[in-house]
Amino acid sequence: MTKKNVASRRAANQEQSTASPEIEDVSRGPTYQEIDDGITSRQSLVAMAWLLFYSTAMFTLPFVAFYGTRYSLSYYLQIEGFPNTCGSVTAAVLVVNAIIMLYALRGYEDAQEDDRAARLKADQNAEDEQQQQQQPQKQQPQKKGTKSKKAN
Repeated sequence: MTKKNVASRRAANQEQSTASPEIEDVSRGPTYQEIDDGITSRQSLVAMAWLLFYSTAMFTLPFVAFYGTRYSLSYYLQIEGFPNTCGSVTAAVLVVNAIIMLYALRGYEDAQEDDRAARLKADQNAEDEQQQQQQPQKQQPQKKGTKSKKAN
């Protein structure tokens, strides 16, 4: 490197460091992206947990319903053959439909909750904007050269 390049780099560094000290002093909070990432990762974790729960229920409960109904019909009511099989299959199908309805209801409630949260956030942002607009009007400084009545 030549002396001219070193001198010009030093001058550029000094200009950058002294250009805007008020910007450097301002502490920066989390960005919207960082906040959204935290919320999104939490929401996706909860969604995956519910999916795992409903998937396990969808696999396990129809078998329990089928064999439980099959045993109950044959042991307590002494129903064998085709009627026993029809009753067992009907019980398993009803359980599957109930699980699907519960899953859909859960999704519907989550969507309503998200809409409610979005409306609350929009309302809060609107209130904040109104407060910010009102603050400069309240804090108007007294004009120079005017005297108060008490001073007279």
